[in-house]
Amino acid sequence: STGKSITVCANFSLQTGVGGRVRAIDLVPGDMVNTSDGQEQVSSKTFAGMLTAYTLPLDANHFFLAGSIWCG
Repeated sequence: STGKSITVCANFSLQTGVGGRVRAIDLVPGDMVNTSDGQEQVSSKTFAGMLTAYTLPLDANHFFLAGSIWCG
């Protein structure tokens, strides 16, 4: 809702406001995700078309920042 955005594949995991994970395809407007500035509300989700996606293997309990949004 503050203008942060990220382009990811459908199965990409984002960290939710309650500490769990959600696949990008399952996000809906109103969901909360964790960012570098705290929790923020998802305002929209748009299909970006066919893009090349790269996989970054992580241990089960590891997250990283992408576009100021916690992912993993």
